[in-house]
Amino acid sequence: MHPFFHLSGRAGFFFRGFVWVLIPWSFVMAPAQGQWVISALHPDPTPFLGAPEAEYIALYASGEEGDCLTTEGLRLSWNGSERVLPGGCWPVGEVVLVHRSGDSLAFGSYDVSKISLASWPALVNGGTTVHLKDSLGQVLDIMPYTEGGLNGGGIPILRGDIEACGAEVNQVMWSADQGPFGPSSAASSSASAHTTEALLSAAGHFDRFIPRGLGMWEWQLGHSVDPSSAESAQMRVEGQVVDLEWLTDSSLLARWPNRMVQSLSSGQHLDRGLSVLLGPVRGCAAGSEDSWLKHTLHHLPQRGQIETLEVLADPHSNALFQEEEQVKLTNLSPFPIDAGAWSWGGAQLRRRRLLWPHSPAQFLASDFNDWPGLSNSGGEMVIRSPSGQEVASLSWSPCDHDNKALAGSGLPLERLPERNSMWSSAGGPSEVVAPNLAAFGCRKNGLGTVTGIDIHLNIPSAFLAPSEWRFQPPEGTSISVVPTKIGGQPLSWRLPVEQAQADFFLWPQGTVVSIQTEGGFWQPLGKFSCPPLVEPDALCLRMEEVLWDAVDSGGEFVELLNCGEVPLELGGLSATTKAWPLPSEWQTWIDPAYSVVLLPDSVLAFGECTKWFTAGFPESGPALWRAEAWSALNDEAGDLAIRLPGRSMDADRVQWSPDFIGPWWWSPDGWSWQRQGQTDLGWSPSSSRGSPEGSSG
Repeated sequence: MHPFFHLSGRAGFFFRGFVWVLIPWSFVMAPAQGQWVISALHPDPTPFLGAPEAEYIALYASGEEGDCLTTEGLRLSWNGSERVLPGGCWPVGEVVLVHRSGDSLAFGSYDVSKISLASWPALVNGGTTVHLKDSLGQVLDIMPYTEGGLNGGGIPILRGDIEACGAEVNQVMWSADQGPFGPSSAASSSASAHTTEALLSAAGHFDRFIPRGLGMWEWQLGHSVDPSSAESAQMRVEGQVVDLEWLTDSSLLARWPNRMVQSLSSGQHLDRGLSVLLGPVRGCAAGSEDSWLKHTLHHLPQRGQIETLEVLADPHSNALFQEEEQVKLTNLSPFPIDAGAWSWGGAQLRRRRLLWPHSPAQFLASDFNDWPGLSNSGGEMVIRSPSGQEVASLSWSPCDHDNKALAGSGLPLERLPERNSMWSSAGGPSEVVAPNLAAFGCRKNGLGTVTGIDIHLNIPSAFLAPSEWRFQPPEGTSISVVPTKIGGQPLSWRLPVEQAQADFFLWPQGTVVSIQTEGGFWQPLGKFSCPPLVEPDALCLRMEEVLWDAVDSGGEFVELLNCGEVPLELGGLSATTKAWPLPSEWQTWIDPAYSVVLLPDSVLAFGECTKWFTAGFPESGPALWRAEAWSALNDEAGDLAIRLPGRSMDADRVQWSPDFIGPWWWSPDGWSWQRQGQTDLGWSPSSSRGSPEGSSG
């Protein structure tokens, strides 16, 4: 069928003998020197809101009144597909609807000219750019849209001012009082302020030129440009043409892989300026002139001495608290640092940010693209420079709050801007602590040979001051060793052991491990001896001290004693509060993926959070462990059993009841009980209320 029979209902009829010939008026009008523009898009026709329930692209014939515009050779392209429109000539001021032929019924009630296409690439919800080209492939008009601009879909996007460009700034969402194909007098133009002069002014702001990596920069222009001019614009850096990618109609990404700009040494402030030129581009308003955008870029260092001051991982919609996840950093370097190109776990800032010397800077989740989120249950984040080097890192946990009631309350965590300083609840006392050993572990291969020593400290690796480590074997000189972080364990490091050093850690001789932080004294962490292979009957692990009725619900703890004669491997240790537990009712206290060794006559205290169950006990020792999973202990009467992996029998089981009565000076609330013998009958209140890991080890 001839395409003109599909184009319009406006036709003239001529009598030639007995034959009626249908000829469109567009045939008898002379083509004019106007321009076709895209007046409307409907990328997502669901849900039904009153507009046609089908995708379409509306074209408007702009020009002098009384003329017509031809569609001969006109092309539409989007999502990598191109469609050629059939020829015809349309009156200026006419709207022509282009749609899929299978959707013709959706437009039956609309008195509008139509062009139906046999095949139709989808106008995807995620956003794309529609190009209108002439027969030579030259771009006549462009209209982009984004997923966010669809407002959930279902509503056509109209060109607000038909004389202005098709950029997002000149787009309005259809409403029931408007025609769905545009132009509409009800749609007010917002493009009038986006002139070339405004564009040039906004492009000059320093914070709109963002480094995204070595040889990669993002230029945020501040005001939309005509997408048609952006299609042909070039960018030059010191005369060299670079590759451009328009991220939106007001920002672009420039790449020049052969023109790498290296970071500065810490003593320098500014690199030499880079002469940058973009153009020609024009503003979105009608009649905007083509102009060149000029800029001189100063390259600032992207690394220095950065410390984390604050983190908020559980915001609340409450007037007393912040409503958005955030991190606060401070720059302790004597020079400004450019944070624009940093990767925050894959997220990048939307705007350029400078960290001035000794000034705190707050970063909100809304400042970023692809913000990964700060899990309320705790986590880690590493901030890296474009070259992949670590700039700063932080870890956080509900256990960093001062007590259980503050965890999940929406209160931020804060710390001093110093290494070795610890988190506290906002407003609480922050402090700098010395690195202490909570526990150590021994990694072995299938032959039982020691391949690494796991060090579990009281300071997260993200906040530990730069350190040196060494082995001091019983005989011979000290051996320097470089540790690695253990993933998922922010308090843990792994020291590799070479095959020739494996014998240093044989029980009972052992080897001393020492640490030195930032030029201080060498601090011995202890003599490390790895467990030998022994018979199960030789193992002895028992609960030596228990606090089951704590003042604070997070203050319960259980202290385990190695009552045997050889070191014990506790990796995979689990516990249950059930008298007759199912397999699923055993809860892990130590992840089996990590090694924890308990030496003979040594203790290790377990609880929900180490800060919570040591609060109020100034004599607490360092051998403390946060249980992976913790079930509250019953205050009146209870049952508790522990088990090591690979053994069918419980390592120990204890019970308590209201019959446990102490002396006159004793109070049942917040008082630990100590075990006097091997049976449950040997319990008595500790003389000083108790202290986790305060009586042994």
